[in-house]
Amino acid sequence: MLGLRIPELAELIRGARLYIGNDSGPLHLAAAVGTPVVAIWGSSDSRRWRPWNIDHRVVQNPFECNPCPGYRCLVADSPLCIESVTVEQVYAAVEELLANPAQL
Repeated sequence: MLGLRIPELAELIRGARLYIGNDSGPLHLAAAVGTPVVAIWGSSDSRRWRPWNIDHRVVQNPFECNPCPGYRCLVADSPLCIESVTVEQVYAAVEELLANPAQL
């Protein structure tokens, strides 16, 4: 996807059955073009910044310090909020979305 302009990236994502990614520009672009989303969240506020106009699943583990105000973990040596998200959690969210083909 490197080197693509936003309209080209939007068309690529529009053709996808599902988009999996972190809280980022391409994730919100996927939501904007109507592609179902599995959103992997770490420190930011998923209730505020989640995709709102399409079917989606947010994968985020609860921590008292979440949402975090910065780019560096203030309570641990590493960002446990994102490091705690497992492949199994993401896979379960994907399966849940794909189980309902009427929404895809």
